[in-house]
Amino acid sequence: MIEEIYRKFIRDKVESGGRRAGLHVSDLVSDCLRKSWYRMSGLPVIHGDDSVTNFYYGTTVHESFDGMFEIMENKMCVNPYAEITEEEMVDIDKEMKDNPFKWVSGSFDALYNGDTILDFKTAKKLPTSPSMSYIKQINFYSYMYYLQTGVEIKKGCIFYLDKSTAFHNVREFHFDLLTLEENRGHMIAAMDEIAGEEPPEKVPGILCTVCPYKDNCDPHGYYDYKLKRFIN
Repeated sequence: MIEEIYRKFIRDKVESGGRRAGLHVSDLVSDCLRKSWYRMSGLPVIHGDDSVTNFYYGTTVHESFDGMFEIMENKMCVNPYAEITEEEMVDIDKEMKDNPFKWVSGSFDALYNGDTILDFKTAKKLPTSPSMSYIKQINFYSYMYYLQTGVEIKKGCIFYLDKSTAFHNVREFHFDLLTLEENRGHMIAAMDEIAGEEPPEKVPGILCTVCPYKDNCDPHGYYDYKLKRFIN
């Protein structure tokens, strides 16, 4: 009984925020863009309890760092095709509903030392190298931040926190960012794929088993990470 109340409480917290119309940076960074294509096609997203719990505690960790740096949770919404920001639109909500595939929203966790975009990530085990999708995410943030402020950021950092040690163990990865033009090109290429009439090419990976749209990929099948094989 208490477990049911607990799970409902967490799910309600996660699902209460909602998302504005348009794409999110997280839609653009996966090797497989089918999940984003299905979401933008209007198929409902049904997350399992494990995913909901991860979202909730990830958000809680981010909120606990509020005030650590001068600039935190910097929210952005841009149109890379026209190279404009939401501040330049009279009615941004209408614009995003009319052109949802042209706008990307996102927010980075902090700007460190005035020259490094920082994102906090939780993990069950600290990785030995950073996720390429997280690196791509910060690169896209740098381009969006430039459109918003006119300031070019050339460094990024992913700060991992180990969930198994109650976030006591941490690890940071610093890296140089791509040029603004390179990031703009990569963003638009991903957006064009998601906006296509047909779903993007499937790229099987370890996240297929937890993808809310894995059944929509049938009969194409998906990669089962536990079984270490492709399932048809």
